[in-house]
Amino acid sequence: MLNIYKMYSEFLSSNIPYGGQYASVVKLLRSAKREILKLIKTFLEKDEKKPHIGKHFVPPLMDAVLADYARNFPDARESEVLSLFAAIINQYKVAMKDEVPRIFESVFLCTLEMITKNFEDYPEHRLKFFSLLRAIATYCFPALLQLTSEQLKLVMDSVIWAVRHTERNIAGTGIKLLLVFLNNFKKSDFCNQFHQTYFMQIEQEIIAVLTDTFHKPEFEWHVMVLQRLFSLVESGSLTEPLWDASTVPHQYPNNADYVCECTIKLLSSAFPNIMENKDLYGEEAAAKLLRERQRMLLVLGLIAPKMTDS
Repeated sequence: MLNIYKMYSEFLSSNIPYGGQYASVVKLLRSAKREILKLIKTFLEKDEKKPHIGKHFVPPLMDAVLADYARNFPDARESEVLSLFAAIINQYKVAMKDEVPRIFESVFLCTLEMITKNFEDYPEHRLKFFSLLRAIATYCFPALLQLTSEQLKLVMDSVIWAVRHTERNIAGTGIKLLLVFLNNFKKSDFCNQFHQTYFMQIEQEIIAVLTDTFHKPEFEWHVMVLQRLFSLVESGSLTEPLWDASTVPHQYPNNADYVCECTIKLLSSAFPNIMENKDLYGEEAAAKLLRERQRMLLVLGLIAPKMTDS
């Protein structure tokens, strides 16, 4: 089956850019390749002898499929490849940890170039790409810790891009993937380093999508991300300052104060009407103070006698 896949791939790679007389054949062969990938995926998902199959079948599969995906033209890359390797990682979990760098090298950059030019091209690749990332982050997270800072930045930028996406399935997958990253980094030795780099960026991006009109279905997940971020700084789990001492006018006593001030500035700059209407609820606030004062008067001695007439 893999030999047939290789043969079809070689023919497609040499003919897709030119179309012409082989257009109908190309269409049929691409369909055959997709069905082969789906068949392999189903076989691996249903097999009960996981360690045996994983050890003997997955390496040659990677040789054939990943190499073909990486060298092909964008239009010749099958989205089922991404789906297949997401299924493999979901099936074999941490046993695939050592293979993640190879998967990353073969599919990440070339797929990212395909899907980030706009929000429309290659729709199938988009969702399956982020499903693969989620599988890696869930079951092979230690492999992500081996990435360089530049590679990790590409990963985080792609996750943020997914969160911004206007297509609901992709935005939903992106925000859930972001939560997986936050949970895993919180428990890792790189917790401080990660949040020093990405905390404020994540907060800004989440507030942006939280308050627009395109991402309402993910509202609950956006709130959950903010809750995780704010709880992290309130708990004191971050032992290193989130701010850059060379760029702030003064030092902060703790990360919670810094995040609070930055959040206020972020909201007031994004919604200036909040500051303009600061007395909008003045009557409600005055009524609340009056009720509190009346409650305190019921407790003998709680308020000095000379203050009761004021």
